Amino acid sequence: MKVDKIVKNANIFTSAARNFYASAFAVKDGKFVYVGNEDGLKDYEGEVVDLGGKFVMPGIIDSHQHIAMCAAFEYTPPIIKIVADGKKAILDFIRDYISNNPGRKMYKFELGFFYLHGEKLTRWDLDEISSDTQIIIMESIGHSGWANSKAFKDYGIAEDEEDISKNLSRYDRDENGRITGFATEAAFQTFSFGHSKDITDEQIRAALQRYFDYCVKMGISCVFEAGSPSRIHFHDRVLKILCEMDEEGKVPIIIESSFMIMDPREMENSISILKEMDKKYHTKHVRCRTMKMMMDGIESGRSAAVIDPYDDGTCGGRLTDEVSLSKLLVRLNKEGIDFHVHTVGELAVKTVLDAVELAQKEIGGKLMINVTSAHLGIVKEEDILRFQPLGVIANYTPVWHGGNSFPGGVRAAVELLGEERGSNLNKCGMMWRNGTLVTFSSDNIAFLTFNGWSPFHGMEVGILRKDIDFATTPGDYSTVELYPPVSECMTIEQMILGYTINGAKQLRLEKNKGSIEVGKDADYIVLKENLLKIPAEGMKHIVPEEVYFNGIKMN
Repeated sequence: MKVDKIVKNANIFTSAARNFYASAFAVKDGKFVYVGNEDGLKDYEGEVVDLGGKFVMPGIIDSHQHIAMCAAFEYTPPIIKIVADGKKAILDFIRDYISNNPGRKMYKFELGFFYLHGEKLTRWDLDEISSDTQIIIMESIGHSGWANSKAFKDYGIAEDEEDISKNLSRYDRDENGRITGFATEAAFQTFSFGHSKDITDEQIRAALQRYFDYCVKMGISCVFEAGSPSRIHFHDRVLKILCEMDEEGKVPIIIESSFMIMDPREMENSISILKEMDKKYHTKHVRCRTMKMMMDGIESGRSAAVIDPYDDGTCGGRLTDEVSLSKLLVRLNKEGIDFHVHTVGELAVKTVLDAVELAQKEIGGKLMINVTSAHLGIVKEEDILRFQPLGVIANYTPVWHGGNSFPGGVRAAVELLGEERGSNLNKCGMMWRNGTLVTFSSDNIAFLTFNGWSPFHGMEVGILRKDIDFATTPGDYSTVELYPPVSECMTIEQMILGYTINGAKQLRLEKNKGSIEVGKDADYIVLKENLLKIPAEGMKHIVPEEVYFNGIKMN
């Protein structure tokens, strides 16, 4: 058979269930037509490439990203990391920065909750620094934060503003019912993304082009776009421009997008909204076929829904209960719409599993749709054992497994959650050993640089459960020591599978993507480093030598 390319003398990890390893393959019309050893190449003729033993793996699938949010953050006013420990030092830092950088309409800062050490920061504290310019502080993971009175006024948020959802997306109030300046989850997104209305279409295009360039550079061929808050009206603009760019031949990757439910009142009409989105924004490389829900928040902000209380006696909140969610799942199953849900706390995870059980009882059998539970910071062991029997997919963000999702590291986690939970987060290894389909993703809100999205960074941290480059600040007790427990360290083979064929299965792309197999798209990357043999430390710096999508060299 005449083919377009023959590759030999390679160390190939195929991600194919029948045989993980090969040394040669042939490509014709953008598809693999042969994969095996070099003896089988005698039946093929065409251009021959001898890779000299270089490592080859399938194109990478990132199964949870936020493209639109990152496009917005590229044009946000500068976000200044607060390097201080304790409320007084934090306020002094903000005061000094504004004094040394006068004249701005808005000042944005980043602060880890842990560094307040239980003290309360209010809008009145910030008003004393400035009452005539916006001061916005985003907690380090981006799910909540503080704003001064000027910001609340400018965005039209009054004292009697209704909470979006009880205990989850809310405005903190004092004993007199006054808003204190602290807001969580969807209630805070107005402050995070309020600037997005001023971003031009040209700027969005430029940001998306930088993102595509990064994906090509790193060999990321498919992504799940996990949505952005509908109330900021930015996601639709990005989807519209993505489709325009695809029609112009400028979108090199598959983008599976979603509608994000952050408000329980959106559940009723969510299916019709998603179907309309997919009708409007559906091109060769862009689709909107997944329902996304923010079931809870994050541990470090005490907004993740937990069963056992945090150090302050609160339990966070969940967007809905298992009965209401089960009814939505039955409707999604009827429409053939997959479901992807943000679940960090153990109550959020249990709610999803319980809802799947209820939905299956309702329909009298297994759901035909994919249900993916993402992040899984705190999961009780008895619930880990339920994933595989229920057919629920577990989506992890391995760069978090070194502790960088918890400002303050293990010490902060233990302070907030107690010894047992704080030392047993992100139990990816147990989930894998129990036979659950595990997928991996980046889920970082990156801007200007996409280094935090590197799949090779994720592989390193997933294997080591520590991040060698994790920077410390005063009061930061995190270390470069292993983030417990050691039993949850993954192997490189598991990391590759989670970033390739498993991700393809989550996105229903496994017929054409995710592995080097006959009949599939010839998406593959060539590395000088053999991932199966090199130490994990330093993997974050890997950049593929060559990247091919559909048999076409992209770099």
